[in-house]
Amino acid sequence: MSTPLIEEKQVPEFSYEEYPEALELARESVILLKNRENILPLENVGSILVTGPNADDIYSQLGDYTPPVREYTVTTVYQGIHKQYPDAEILFAKGSDLTETTEEMLLEAEEKTEKCDVSIVVLGSSSSRFTEADFDDNGAARLSEHLYMDCGEGMDRSDLNVPEAQLELFRTVRAKSRKVVTVVIAGRPMILNEVEKESDALLLSFYPGPCGGQAIAEIIRGIVNPPGRLPVSLPRANGQLPVYYNYKSSYLAMHYLDEGHTPLFYFGYGLDYTEYIYTEIRLIQSEITTEQLQKTGVELQFKVKNTGDREGFCVPQLYITDLQTSVARRVRELKGYTKIRLKAGEEKEIGIRIAFDEPALYNCNINKQKGCQEKGDI
Repeated sequence: MSTPLIEEKQVPEFSYEEYPEALELARESVILLKNRENILPLENVGSILVTGPNADDIYSQLGDYTPPVREYTVTTVYQGIHKQYPDAEILFAKGSDLTETTEEMLLEAEEKTEKCDVSIVVLGSSSSRFTEADFDDNGAARLSEHLYMDCGEGMDRSDLNVPEAQLELFRTVRAKSRKVVTVVIAGRPMILNEVEKESDALLLSFYPGPCGGQAIAEIIRGIVNPPGRLPVSLPRANGQLPVYYNYKSSYLAMHYLDEGHTPLFYFGYGLDYTEYIYTEIRLIQSEITTEQLQKTGVELQFKVKNTGDREGFCVPQLYITDLQTSVARRVRELKGYTKIRLKAGEEKEIGIRIAFDEPALYNCNINKQKGCQEKGDI
């Protein structure tokens, strides 16, 4: 009987042709968080600066415990921008490492910024294990002076702010650039207050994989309309943690005197390059018996129309809240979503079904229920 294992010294081969889903997954995972005055898609541009520690580093796009890969199998953001803008002048300056920079690196970025129409700044974190990393027997990274990774097992952080070295680069570029598009490639949520405020456009990608650079460049160019939505909420400050969208209705979460009462961006948030309208929102059945409910659940139907001039992915999300209940519920809970491709001007009727047990809860007699198996109020 064969096993799905490979020899330790064998480097697995990868090709876009053999695994086309790698590119499609990368395209669908990138999240557009800001697009001031519709600066994106970026068209008719003569010169572009690509800068940042994650702009041309293959392992910054890959997750923890990634095996060695051949460079030609990975497309970085810098390489992707070259491909998407063959007639533009593309300049590169690393500008900073993950946590360190120098006057020379900043000066190079500043000088090249002044020569370009737009700057693409690629910030974030990395789980690269191919520098001077040392590891415990269980595979977790040990801290060392020259470690070029700040995310992954053994790399917990008490501070989720963008490292100061990267912020120095960002400020340097922002001060001299006409337009700034910021891309954050990371393995964890980060505090992006300053970056969000000062960027003209902001994209977030959680380790997009070997095709990540191509996908990000396609989105910046407008070849792909970004369909990604946040799988987490992004905090405004370290002291605001934990940050989550579905806190209980019995208290106001994230309530501080010196900070906003909401995440910087909520779970489920994401923009794209077109607009949608929802109409004729209704339940399939306005009345339903308990027996029918247990068997089929309930379905919400509606029409959605792409009112813009670009094809895009609409991602309707269905949240519930309980206005009257014996047990404190969450302010909102995601119970269903779908993703549908719509051409410009196209309208479709779609539905989201909720199973019987999804809106259920344990009632106030939970302690008297054996094994907490019996469902209570709905």
